[in-house]
Amino acid sequence: MTHSHGRAWVVVLTSALFFFYAFINMNLFNGLHGPISETFHMNPLQVSYLAATYFYANVIFLIPAGLLLDRFSPRKLMLTALMVMILSIIAFAATDNVVVAFACRFILGICSCFCLLGSVLLASRWFPGNMMGKAVGFVVTLAMLGGMTAQAMEWLSEQVHTWQHAFFIIAALGGIIWIVMWLGVSDMPAGTAEHYQHLDHERQGIGFWPSLGKSLTNPHNWIAGLYTNILNIPVVVLGGLWALSYLEVKHHMSMEQAATISSMIFLGMIIGSPFFGWVSDKLQRRRTPMLIAGLLLLITIIIIIMADPTLTYWPLLVLFLMLGFFAGAQIISYALVIEVNPPYITGTSESLASVLIMASGAIFQPLFGFLLEFFSAPGTTEHFDSSAYQHAMMLLPITFVVAIVLSLIVKETRCRNLFEAHPA
Repeated sequence: MTHSHGRAWVVVLTSALFFFYAFINMNLFNGLHGPISETFHMNPLQVSYLAATYFYANVIFLIPAGLLLDRFSPRKLMLTALMVMILSIIAFAATDNVVVAFACRFILGICSCFCLLGSVLLASRWFPGNMMGKAVGFVVTLAMLGGMTAQAMEWLSEQVHTWQHAFFIIAALGGIIWIVMWLGVSDMPAGTAEHYQHLDHERQGIGFWPSLGKSLTNPHNWIAGLYTNILNIPVVVLGGLWALSYLEVKHHMSMEQAATISSMIFLGMIIGSPFFGWVSDKLQRRRTPMLIAGLLLLITIIIIIMADPTLTYWPLLVLFLMLGFFAGAQIISYALVIEVNPPYITGTSESLASVLIMASGAIFQPLFGFLLEFFSAPGTTEHFDSSAYQHAMMLLPITFVVAIVLSLIVKETRCRNLFEAHPA
């Protein structure tokens, strides 16, 4: 490649700031569902539906976003989406109307469709194939930093007196990121425009529906997407919404302690994502680290669920760090999807996998809330007891068993594109 890797890292990591920002917004409700429920006169289950609206939009619009990114300037699309996201945050904070709140949350979900897909697309243009896993690993690491940052929202809202003022500060942060991206992101390396025009002609020659059909009928796209969907549950269900309440109710942690413990999920992902990407590339295997991570996740969550309520701060901190670390193996699926599909449908296939991945929040955030309500004591609507949380938490080990099975049946690529190795 004629361009420098330094410039490549600038482009990809600058674009990943959008993913960082989207993860802040994805996880804003953790610790704030109390004041938000008061503002909009909702119960906890209704707030979980409001939070999950973000993921409903993701599921609906990820494939259209992938198609747009394949055909138009990723830089322009990402900058436009980020600007709309900032305006939606401001509108959410300025309203007390439930319909407007749901609409703003839905628009946030639409805009966030462009962050991961755009960063992965840019990484595929700026890095050689043998560095894709590492590059995407660092993209996800930035996203987890955003999730970790969101754990301080309750503290921030107290410092500025209202959650609305905290949201305005988040909007201002988005403005700074927009400027940095405008300065740092480029669509493709110099001298490669002709190559990508050729790929575009090839894609158009095959046609949209045949390309989508190939992606939909490849079972390993579904397996990889579902695996990552499940490994994402600790992030979107606990880190994104319920961890603070769980820790405060079961283990009697203070708000500050619970927020710090909850943030360990994201710190674990920050460490685990590049680690598992590196291990997978080093071993030249995808399935083995996916299987090991699934098994260790299962063990970790069982220890957390079975832990005595008197368990102290530091052991919980380590357990939630481990939970996030092992969940970092989900990064392997992104590389695997590239490798089990022809290069001309990489974007479409990644979009399909991303739909399955982001469905994690759309499905499991409200499902966890439903389980809490189902297992709560009669007449309890605003606050759930420890027993309700214990029952709801069983959702995680059950799904981790499914992830283990998926890791056993997914195709082993040995870290190479199977269609390039076998053109037929």
